[in-house]
Amino acid sequence: MKQLSRIIFPLICLCGISSLSSGSAYGADRRPAKKFSSKPTPVAVKTAAPVKAAAPTEVDLGWKSIAEWKTDEALQHFKAASQQAGGKTNYQIAWGFAAAYGQLSNFSESIRWFEKASEQYSNNSRLLSDFGFTYMSWGVYQARTAKTKTDLTDAKRNWDEAERKFLAASQISPKESLSYSRLAMLSYYRGDLAQAWKYAKLSKKLGGEELDPRFLTDLAKRMPEPQ
Repeated sequence: MKQLSRIIFPLICLCGISSLSSGSAYGADRRPAKKFSSKPTPVAVKTAAPVKAAAPTEVDLGWKSIAEWKTDEALQHFKAASQQAGGKTNYQIAWGFAAAYGQLSNFSESIRWFEKASEQYSNNSRLLSDFGFTYMSWGVYQARTAKTKTDLTDAKRNWDEAERKFLAASQISPKESLSYSRLAMLSYYRGDLAQAWKYAKLSKKLGGEELDPRFLTDLAKRMPEPQ
């Protein structure tokens, strides 16, 4: 079943926007295509412990809690999912933990869990895009609170890593607009407005997922849309 949760993670813009929360989501349509069904395969049914089948339910409840900003409750659901899976964390459970800690602005812990998820499912474009989203968010936080040149260097490093994740996601799913929407936002934070418009136009052409109209309005205020 296609996930309906769009988990909002506010970003405070460096350039006068109060927030760009709408459309900036962890886990939007996070599940893979049908061929990657969360149901056990016939072989898996023979070897998996009976309690393992309950894990997706807790995962779904966890994402629902994140969508409602009940992050502590979400963490409990993901812990329960892991326990029901015999103490193991599949990529969906790890992804859930990563998103929850990202929502709490615990970026280092979020990255740790994204690394675990990526080890199991490295070619999921949406997982990579969410991974990049944590790096982008951390960079925004560092740039906003910077007191030294080192702080700004750290922000740049995280933005560079976010770009690598977004570009990798776009290579896996070149016709999916999500990574381009986020690349547009990242370019805006970096002050590269022409590049922001380039990615925004590409995203719109492909459907414009997470391309917030408020973002486009603020982008247009700083630089009119190139024709």
